[in-house]
Amino acid sequence: QMKARSPWVLSLTEPPATRLKLFCFPHAGGGGSAYARWPSKVPRDVHVVPVQLPGRENRYSEPAPPSPAALVMAAAAGIPFGDGPFAFFGHSMGAAVAFEVTRVLHRAGRPLPRLLIASSCAAPQIGFGHVRLHEATGDELIRQLRMYGTSEAVLSNQELLELTVPGIRNDSRLVNGYRYDPGEPLPVPIAVYHGDRDTTVPGPLERWGELTSAGFSIRVHRGGHMYLHPGDDAFFAALAGDLAAAVPPN
Repeated sequence: QMKARSPWVLSLTEPPATRLKLFCFPHAGGGGSAYARWPSKVPRDVHVVPVQLPGRENRYSEPAPPSPAALVMAAAAGIPFGDGPFAFFGHSMGAAVAFEVTRVLHRAGRPLPRLLIASSCAAPQIGFGHVRLHEATGDELIRQLRMYGTSEAVLSNQELLELTVPGIRNDSRLVNGYRYDPGEPLPVPIAVYHGDRDTTVPGPLERWGELTSAGFSIRVHRGGHMYLHPGDDAFFAALAGDLAAAVPPN
């Protein structure tokens, strides 16, 4: 019997033998297709599963969630985690979403990711009051979009801008309204990834370490806020190593 595909994930080619599913949560305004090239970059036995949030790409017509909590609850209910080992990779806003989804799974007594990789994202306790793209207009909006790594191809094309800006504004508003609710540390290791030229993320990133009881690391990569797209060989080698430490190859 064919299972209906979940709208919460993009379907990429599955490896013949899967050691680990890697659920990849996108940045503000971004879609799951940001991770479409990853299967050829990660170890052969890692199944890349890009998470697709409402209001973008093939879910463009769906309404944006009204609150961070609504988005997290819907994602935790909708993402098909399966029964094998999995890990989370979240970039920017996606790191906060992945962290909160992990907390929902933990509270519900459901299986947890073997590793949470939080990329280019302030520690949730610090919050995201610094994210103000939804308030910016004109040249200031362009300046901020450039700082967050929006491509010049988009910035110089009015039609593309008009397509992408509403989604970015919605996500910025959502993230800005997030408030961390204190709770016990997660029994899930957290690895923080950061670009060495990223000026958008307030520190200290070490505060992510307060959120786990199972091991913590920080890796600095070369580049700005979007260092991982397309991502250099050193980045993918580090990613492979962290995934192998979390779920060793057979």
